[in-house]
Amino acid sequence: MQMHLTKVTPKGARYTTEFKRLALMIYFLGPKVYKFLRKTLQLPFKSTLLRITCKWEINPGFNDFIFSAIQIRVNTLGTLARDCVLCLDEMSLTTFLFYNISQDSIIGYHHSVSGKSYDVANNVLVVMARGINSNWKQPIAYFFLNSICSADDLIKIIFSATTKLQNIGLNVLSVVSDQGTNFTKLSKQLNVTPEKAYFFINDKKVFYLFDVPHLLQSTRNNFFAHHFDFSEGRTNKTFLERFYEKDKQQKYRLAPKLTDIHIHPNSFQKMKVKYASQVFSATVAAGLNCYISLGQLPNEAMATATF
Repeated sequence: MQMHLTKVTPKGARYTTEFKRLALMIYFLGPKVYKFLRKTLQLPFKSTLLRITCKWEINPGFNDFIFSAIQIRVNTLGTLARDCVLCLDEMSLTTFLFYNISQDSIIGYHHSVSGKSYDVANNVLVVMARGINSNWKQPIAYFFLNSICSADDLIKIIFSATTKLQNIGLNVLSVVSDQGTNFTKLSKQLNVTPEKAYFFINDKKVFYLFDVPHLLQSTRNNFFAHHFDFSEGRTNKTFLERFYEKDKQQKYRLAPKLTDIHIHPNSFQKMKVKYASQVFSATVAAGLNCYISLGQLPNEAMATATF
């Protein structure tokens, strides 16, 4: 094959289906390796490989050929690189129906693990695997939903996805999600508690975690609405507000990133993780401590600064 291809220009080369599959397998093993081999071997352009993958019909739910493709890459990974987490996230969609000519089907209806219906979808659940000890990530499934995914369906999806990943050689150590009402209910059905933060799938321990950005948002929301009692004392948002009102009047501020949005966020602004992280930043804590030292805030504010 290579001897025949050396007689034609790269743009004039014609490849058999089997050779394209071989080239695609090499590319899956590593794009840098493929780029290096193209210097000495007559391999298809990257655009040729992309045209092949564009023809793949990835339908809602689990597609077995995706796991077969992932397994090619998994076979080259070391033991530690196979450790991964299973991430689940829901997103809102604009309702829309699309007629797929090649499949002769209408896309946009509810299509979950429990079945299909003619309700128009307005949400999508995406399932993704991500490496823990190595930097890789791969979406493995999606589901169109006309409402949030039920806890019962989530259990089926998690167990099915974990089993499929285990079958191709990956080691799923944890499941990560946000703190939506359905995921909270899911954790209760799995009997997950702070003392026992795991459950079993195929006799293997899998930890259940709420993702850190949402935990940070929840902590900020509770910090604004309530008080936290701990060894250093009791927190109070009032001290933060007093610090901000004094600091924003200064020419050279101690916490220049702090704005009205941070102190009085609306419903949409509460969804921004950066506002929550900046409220709990070391800069704000140092500013509070400075004002306490200068007598601008009472000593009781130290607990808020420490928190």
